[in-house]
Amino acid sequence: MGNFSEQNWGESPERRQESVRRWVTQAEVDAGDRPGVTSAENEEIKRLKAENRRLREDVAILKAATSFFVGELDPRNR
Repeated sequence: MGNFSEQNWGESPERRQESVRRWVTQAEVDAGDRPGVTSAENEEIKRLKAENRRLREDVAILKAATSFFVGELDPRNR
């Protein structure tokens, strides 16, 4: 959830009100007064998703390298 900042003041009153409402709701969740996913949990989820994406890329690279080296080591390819 983003922080309430000066840029929000340029929005329509309805959008500002909605922004404040979401900010207050998230603050209540973070304080444990309302059920939901906390800001810290959201950050952890983002971090884990990014790590998962990097690990999937690493696995794809390793699979490609393995295929390459298996082909290079095959005596029939000499």
